[in-house]
Amino acid sequence: MAQTNETRPRWSGPFLILVTSLFWMSNYTYSALLTPYLEKLGISLTLAGFIVGSYGFTQMALRFPLGILSDRVGRNKMFVIAGLAASLISSLGLAFTQVPWLILVFRGMSGVSASFWVQISTLYISYYEAPGERTKAVSRISFIQNLGTILGTFFGSATIARFGYRPGFMLGVVLAAVGIVLAFFLWEKPATVKAKPESAIATLKGLKLSKSPLLWASLLAAVSQMINFGTSQGFVPRYASDLGASGDWIGVVLTLTHISRAVGTLLSGQVLIRWFTPRQQLLATAVLNANLALLLPFTTSLAWLLPHQMLSSICVGVQMTLLMDRATADVGPGQRTTAMGFFQAVYGIGMVTGPALMGWLSDLMSLSAGFTVIGILGLFGAALMYFKLKDPVA
Repeated sequence: MAQTNETRPRWSGPFLILVTSLFWMSNYTYSALLTPYLEKLGISLTLAGFIVGSYGFTQMALRFPLGILSDRVGRNKMFVIAGLAASLISSLGLAFTQVPWLILVFRGMSGVSASFWVQISTLYISYYEAPGERTKAVSRISFIQNLGTILGTFFGSATIARFGYRPGFMLGVVLAAVGIVLAFFLWEKPATVKAKPESAIATLKGLKLSKSPLLWASLLAAVSQMINFGTSQGFVPRYASDLGASGDWIGVVLTLTHISRAVGTLLSGQVLIRWFTPRQQLLATAVLNANLALLLPFTTSLAWLLPHQMLSSICVGVQMTLLMDRATADVGPGQRTTAMGFFQAVYGIGMVTGPALMGWLSDLMSLSAGFTVIGILGLFGAALMYFKLKDPVA
């Protein structure tokens, strides 16, 4: 409901957290078992890679223009509702088709939904503009994003393991529907800064990419997501299935990896920052995560795969929280949603290239070869981080 009072109600932050949790739960009820599901349908690894990657492709295409649009409109709430509606359509479509190209379309629709994360995260951060509150707000909303994926993965995987894939997809429909109803009651302060209509090129120039850390933080986030979606969120479930893991076991592992990522987001902004600079944290986790990808072909025991994936997810949690904060720290309020959209669109490249490259290499050679190439690219990303990303000036 619209409110004219600019004083933020106390319930607004926790209420948005609830809607955020439903948003991510609805998008993650089936993702843990997607590649085993595609294998069951007889879909090739290459096509499976494109299906998994379509989630990132639509985000890559939409997040930046959506960020520009919401800055021009001066509103985020309507975009939150649209994101939940896209999630509902995605899960509903997947529940009633086994045609490969339609699966590609509806999985891509989940990426359309996730594209509206720009507006959700920006809306939450706008609630906390006081000095010293912003980094904590980024850490909290990143944690809630991970909490939603944890709950969605756990309950979705359990539902699929016991009742089949269609009930798992329908669980996503129900969660999205509840989220849509609640989102109409989100509080949003009246816009005080509206971006003037301008071209996308002019908007990019306004962000001063050559002088701000936005570009490099976004590119390095793409490397992090390339590893994440090529391995943990892409083909590690298939790899675990080949090692003899059950659907229940895969669901538990993916749930624990999401928990680990949430722990990483909290550690980076709340604990590790006391002893290590953001750059030190980023370099250490980038090198570690690349080496973990290189070790995957040698991780042939399910008992070892669990701690391996948990550690990798902590690395991703640390990286994405600090890179998001670094990307938008020097951007003014009138362009913050645009900058967030640019950041998330660029890291969407990694969400596409990771699974697409893994699928192609796995069909051409093997899953192990794909993991090795992903790890080598991760080391190149760590080297790039060393030379291009500096700590913010106090």
